[in-house]
Amino acid sequence: MSLRLQATLFLLIAAAPLGAQQWRTVDVSRQLRDSSAHEVRIRYGAGSLTVRPADEPVLFAMQLRYDEDAVTPVHRYDAASRTVTLGLGDGSVRLGRSLGKDSHGELRVALTPAAPLSLDIELGAAEARLDLGGLSLRELRIETGASDSRVTFDRPNLVPMQRLAVSSGAASLQLTGVSNAKARLLHVKSGVGNVDVRFDGPLTSSMAIEAEMALGRVAVTVPRDAGVRVELSRFLAGFDHFGLEKRGDAWYSPNWDEATHRIDMKVRTVFGSVTIRRGER
Repeated sequence: MSLRLQATLFLLIAAAPLGAQQWRTVDVSRQLRDSSAHEVRIRYGAGSLTVRPADEPVLFAMQLRYDEDAVTPVHRYDAASRTVTLGLGDGSVRLGRSLGKDSHGELRVALTPAAPLSLDIELGAAEARLDLGGLSLRELRIETGASDSRVTFDRPNLVPMQRLAVSSGAASLQLTGVSNAKARLLHVKSGVGNVDVRFDGPLTSSMAIEAEMALGRVAVTVPRDAGVRVELSRFLAGFDHFGLEKRGDAWYSPNWDEATHRIDMKVRTVFGSVTIRRGER
C-alpha cells in the first residue's frame, strides 16, 4: 500500500447502517502433528482480536464471535503448503474499515510455540492485542487500517526473526518488548497514524530499521547501551532526538563506534515526525 493511499484512508471510513444482527460462535482447533514450519494468516475486519501462545498441544485454537448476516468465518488448513487461514472471509477487512470500531465481534487465536511460524495479520478497524512473546516467529507482518493495535513481546521469541513488518493506515500501533523479538529487520510504514516502538531491554544482536511515513508519527525508544545511527530523508518533518551527532549524511549516537550491538535506521517522511529516545535499560 503506497504512502499516498495510506494518507487518504481516513476519507474512506464512513458509518454504515446497522440492521438486525445474528450472532454465532465458532470454536475450532487443530492438533499439532509435528514441529514443521507453518504459515499462519489472520484476516479480521471489525471487533476485537487477541493472539497469544497456546497452552495446549495444538497448532492453533480459534474462538470467533461473528454476525452471520454480514461475514463468513474462515478456518482452513492446507496440508500441502502447511498454511493456516483464520478469521473472516474475503472482504471482511474492507467491510471492517467502513463499519469502524463499534462491532461487537471477537476473535481469539492461540498459536503453538513448538513450531516455527510465519505470521501474517491483516486488520480493518479491529482493536488488536497481540501477545507474541514465547512463540517461534520466523517472520511477522501486521497491516492495520483504522485500528488501535498493541503488539507485545514480554518473553523472548524462541527463534531468530528475519523480518518484522508493520503498516499502519489511520491508526495507532504500539510495539513493546521489541528486543525480545530478535528481529534482524524492522520495517515500519505509517500513513496518518502513530507508531510507537519500544525495545524495553538490551539487544542480543544488531538490528536494522526502515521507516516510511506520510503524515504519521514514529517514536522509537532504544536500549541505553545500543549504538544508534539514523539516515533521515524528510520534507517539512520534525526530528527529535536524544543527542545524536551529525556526521556526513547521518546522525550517530556518541557510543556508536564502540557499541556491541547497533540499531541502524533509515527513515523517509513527508509532513510526519520522528522521535528517537533513550530507554532506561
